[in-house]
Amino acid sequence: MKNYFRFLVLGFFLLSILSCVTTTGIHNSRNSLDWDGIYTGIIPGADSMGINVRIILNKDETYIVNYQYIGRSDQVFTYTGTFKWDERGNTITLDSDVIPPHYRVGENTLTQLDMRGRLIRGELADHYVLRKQ
Repeated sequence: MKNYFRFLVLGFFLLSILSCVTTTGIHNSRNSLDWDGIYTGIIPGADSMGINVRIILNKDETYIVNYQYIGRSDQVFTYTGTFKWDERGNTITLDSDVIPPHYRVGENTLTQLDMRGRLIRGELADHYVLRKQ
């Protein structure tokens, strides 16, 4: 009876793993989400009331980022380039040395990560989440 139970548990475990595999690999943000589009939000600014951010991600792995510092100027700074997915397919890195390069791609969200690619923690963490329009 114990062996039957072990095989049953092992079978369920294997089925749960196999259910996550598709013809292109394991489900992740890159192959499971409709990630291309426009993301907007206001992130904290060190010397401003915040920064209006608009990021456009294109299917061809190019991007356009617009930054506008609230309360400082009406000027909009625009950055363009390409991005790469990490090996897990959940995080992108922009080819930029000027703006924060790392973002976690979620269901209708784009979360700015710190300069090392880690989640920003603390009181303001929720302010680094951009929403898809």
